[in-house]
Amino acid sequence: MRRLEGGLARYLINVLALAGLLMMAAHCVSATTSTKTAASASFGTPFESDSFTPRVGKILFSRYKDIYTVNLEDGEVKRLTYTEQCGGCFNLQPTWSPDGSHIAFTSNRDGDFDIYVMKSDGSDQRRLTDMVGRESSPAWSPRGDSIAFVNGGDTTFAGMVNSTECNQPNIYLVSADGGLPAKLTDQGANTDPAWSPDGKRIAFTSDRDGDYEIYLLDVGGDRLVQLTKNEGVDDVDPSWSPDGASIAFGRGYARRDFCRMEGIIENPLGPDAMAWGADLYAVGVDGSGLKRLTFDGNNSDPVWLPDGLGLAFTKGGDAGFELFYVELAGLSQTRVADGANFDLSPSCTAGAESGAGMIGTVGR
Repeated sequence: MRRLEGGLARYLINVLALAGLLMMAAHCVSATTSTKTAASASFGTPFESDSFTPRVGKILFSRYKDIYTVNLEDGEVKRLTYTEQCGGCFNLQPTWSPDGSHIAFTSNRDGDFDIYVMKSDGSDQRRLTDMVGRESSPAWSPRGDSIAFVNGGDTTFAGMVNSTECNQPNIYLVSADGGLPAKLTDQGANTDPAWSPDGKRIAFTSDRDGDYEIYLLDVGGDRLVQLTKNEGVDDVDPSWSPDGASIAFGRGYARRDFCRMEGIIENPLGPDAMAWGADLYAVGVDGSGLKRLTFDGNNSDPVWLPDGLGLAFTKGGDAGFELFYVELAGLSQTRVADGANFDLSPSCTAGAESGAGMIGTVGR
């Protein structure tokens, strides 16, 4: 999961656990502004099926401690942030603004994790929030005038030595220009905000009824609808389809409570950590038409491609974490960037300024 209730937690668990391997991967791209994928000859090859359609455009994502874009046509990876310029800070959970001109992300460069905004080329980086506690999971409104985010501790937060902040996470809303955030949730642990295309509702994850489920909240109102109900299994990471008719999400995550646990969780893929057992699903906003999209486990961070015909996501495994996309027609999976990297939090937008607006199928 890419959000606080698994996202920021999972980032730090796995970053520290795989530090040696990932530092080597990070060094491969630190010398230049851009680089090709490590195995460009196999870029774009189908992971499960020989039936796939090549795509063009860009996907925004995080790798280890920094933020990158990858060009879907040729596999070129471009680095946008530099951890060595901020004392080894983390730059995580990037998300494009609707017009593609800016990127919101999470960083601890000033001590605690806060929300930052920069231009799509990585310039003009500025802090947007400065609340007590950690901020994470930024999500732009469709009009681009406000950003939803998460503030608070996480009962599954791990990967940091002597992490003691265990306050319940909640979702807030702040102007894209900054200002005083407004609190949107107040019951249970609430995370993973995702806007509807019309800007009227926010999908999010909450454990207010025991398990983590997907809920829909009217923005500016108090109407709350529980979308999923799967007792004993967590549903997380909602992503709204471009036409507003469906929501993709992850189902099947295993969790443990790491609140106030001292030390570092050493094996992020083992039974004593947060197991990657999830697959991706999609369901109508009225709760009907549930469809399973992946069947091989270890999949998270779903985000719809702008044409609504597929989703980008993260695939975890012993070799690391890689970006893929899955086509709704046929459910074939295509690797976006090769190598044993730490690639998480894919983001797509229909905006033109980033070049991401080109995402689609070749010849379609």
